[in-house]
Amino acid sequence: MNQSILQQWIDEILESSGQQWLLRLGVVAASVGAVGAVGIASDHAWPLGLFAVGFLSMAAAMRPDTQLPAAIIAVVVWRWLATVGDVDTPWLPAVGCCLLALHALTALMASVPTGGVFTNATLGVWARRTMLGAATTVGVWFAVVLFDRREAAGNGFLTGTAVAVVAGAAAFIRVRSLDETRQP
Repeated sequence: MNQSILQQWIDEILESSGQQWLLRLGVVAASVGAVGAVGIASDHAWPLGLFAVGFLSMAAAMRPDTQLPAAIIAVVVWRWLATVGDVDTPWLPAVGCCLLALHALTALMASVPTGGVFTNATLGVWARRTMLGAATTVGVWFAVVLFDRREAAGNGFLTGTAVAVVAGAAAFIRVRSLDETRQP
């Protein structure tokens, strides 16, 4: 390894703010939480995958502007589809929200240089929008479960209406949040 690259990495670690370390911890926790939720849903622990995703998430936390977060998401989704595949388990929105948190945290971290600090207003906007995504995820899952457990035959119109209502509520809240951020 080139000594200048190694020195650059050491400098980045030393220049990182406390806020960035907390965000990095969130990336690792979200990734490991997603793998753990898949393991609980499938009743099969996956220690090798937990180690691999943990290692990848530490690398993604240090380099959030790379393709590593996408690789973590791909591994977790692959594991879900290979071992669980069930759409009405409550672990599905848990995994989805963990992956959403991973994505939101890495996207946020990639938008500031090493050592940078976000204002509370910026963190608040990101947190509200991420929570909106999580609420939408849970709402759509709930609609799928309700329709799946009905004894009647499927109805595309009702399903489409339910998804449109959840999407419309999310869009309405998003528009309101844009208006609030523009006001002084």
